[in-house]
Amino acid sequence: MATFFAIAEMVVAAAVAFGAFNSLRNRRVAAIWWIAFGATAIFGTIVGAWFGFLFDYHLSPRVVVYSFPVPGAFHVLEVYDDGTKQWVNFVTPAPMLTAVANSIFFPCMLVTLVWLTNTFWTRFGHSRE
Repeated sequence: MATFFAIAEMVVAAAVAFGAFNSLRNRRVAAIWWIAFGATAIFGTIVGAWFGFLFDYHLSPRVVVYSFPVPGAFHVLEVYDDGTKQWVNFVTPAPMLTAVANSIFFPCMLVTLVWLTNTFWTRFGHSRE
């Protein structure tokens, strides 16, 4: 199931980014919009790689989650009756695919923000610059 969600996340994110690119190209936007599009794509790739492969956070003092927004693995601190504690790993079936999907998600969503900004900018009467 994790494989399905990771592939679905990549397909939807890439389709949205491709649609944003085509929309900007069809409207023949000014160069500044393409610079913003490229800058957010580069920034999103860097942020996406960090969130996908290096990011972890504590959901609680006993649970550590790896990767964001779709988790790739969990570490849970289990406490046994004799007082010993041990971290137990719960890894998704395709952790690398999940990390790659998360790293693709961020640049696609950030370029979508550029497209939305351009759409609202042109729709509410501002001239092409």
